[in-house]
Amino acid sequence: MVNCNYENYGCLGGYLITSVDYLMVEGAVSNTCVPYMENSDFCTYRCSDGGKTSYDKYYCKPGTLAIAVNYEEIKRELVNNGPMLMGLQIMEDFMSYESGIYKHVTGENIGGHAMKLVGYGVDEEEGLYWEL
Repeated sequence: MVNCNYENYGCLGGYLITSVDYLMVEGAVSNTCVPYMENSDFCTYRCSDGGKTSYDKYYCKPGTLAIAVNYEEIKRELVNNGPMLMGLQIMEDFMSYESGIYKHVTGENIGGHAMKLVGYGVDEEEGLYWEL
């Protein structure tokens, strides 16, 4: 979707609602078909595996947009409806994040980023965390 939604600026910024509109009208293929390609500015309109995977599009059903604003609503939406689009405020220390559970320690807010939220869990030390 990042590479094919030309009206939403790809990795240069955009709007979550424009992404939802794109998913309702144009749809997007799976990550198996076209994995995320950072800094790619073109849409291939075919799977990257040379045709082994079918170029099937998935759509956001009109009327299903829900804006979850607290942890319980977000968890309920994930369980009942699967992965969801979310916005995340990015802090400076996120740029050096490599793995594990990210926890903001230092630095200022440097902007927003749209991500796909796929699940959640509870860590003994860190508590509730989100799987992106």
